Amino acid sequence: YQLGGHMFKISDIIEINGPDLYTVFADYDSKPWELIKNLDIILSELNISGTNYRENYEHCIDEDNTNIFIGEGTTLESGANIKNNVIIGKNCRIKGGAAIGPNVFIMDGCTIWHCSEVENSIFMSNSNAAHLNFVGHSIIGSNVNLAAGVICSNFKQLPFGADINIQVNGRKINTKMSLLGSFIGDYTKIGC
Repeated sequence: YQLGGHMFKISDIIEINGPDLYTVFADYDSKPWELIKNLDIILSELNISGTNYRENYEHCIDEDNTNIFIGEGTTLESGANIKNNVIIGKNCRIKGGAAIGPNVFIMDGCTIWHCSEVENSIFMSNSNAAHLNFVGHSIIGSNVNLAAGVICSNFKQLPFGADINIQVNGRKINTKMSLLGSFIGDYTKIGC
């Protein structure tokens, strides 16, 4: 997104290169809010190769929920709840009481701790959300640590249905979205 000679790109704060599965996001590099807006469609159209370990965790998935992929080596503790349109990569840990979805992409090596909620969001590789977090309509970079109780709120105190505007290089951009959380760059640590 071009603003006053400066380009705002999500790739400035989050590395989106790597295996083909991850580079699907490159089309949205300059308007990351569009990625969040279209995440439901993007996830439903992804063609993921590899074995889906969903059957090992049916006790964590509601009957009506579809398009759920769980990667090799990932563990879901009893009491975790996986909703519709969720992709969880390899070697992740989803702790008891965590609620994941709808429309969530958690890449390899992530941990979502006890009683955290993630919806309409992307976690890049090796990131963690400690217990009692809320992450909504957000993009979390790789190797990020969200300490206990971090809230990436997607609801802003605006008139009902009003669009969220963001500031980039001193200029206001209308995202044309009424729900939008946070864009958190790689290697960020947020305390409680």
